[in-house]
Amino acid sequence: MVMHVGNLEPAFTFAHYESAPHVEAGTVAALVIREFWEYFKLDDGFKGTTEAVAKRACRKRVVDVHHEARLQAIIDYYGTKLGQKVTKKDIREQDLTLTKPQFLEVIPWWCNGCPVA
Repeated sequence: MVMHVGNLEPAFTFAHYESAPHVEAGTVAALVIREFWEYFKLDDGFKGTTEAVAKRACRKRVVDVHHEARLQAIIDYYGTKLGQKVTKKDIREQDLTLTKPQFLEVIPWWCNGCPVA
C-alpha cells in the first residue's frame, strides 16, 4: 500500500512506485530502475534514452506482475482447494476467475505477514 495523490492505495501502477518513498533510492521507482539496469544493458546507440527506456519497460512490468499474480492465484486455488490442475491456457480458454473470498484463500507468499495486503 502506498500513499498516492492523497489516498492509500495498492501499488498497481508505476506512478504508485514513483510516489512510494525509499530510504536509499529516494523512491521505490528509482530503486526498481536501478535494479533493472543490473539485469539489462542498452546498446551504445541508445545511451541518451536510458531513463525513458527503463521507465517504459518498468511500467509494462508492473502491469504484467499483477496479471501474473492473478493467474497464479487461480492456479493455486484450483490446485490446493479443488484438487484440480489448471494452466494459464485453461484460465484464458475457460475464462476462469475467482471471487474475492476465494482470492483471499490463496494469498501469495510475498504478501504473508503484510497487515494491509
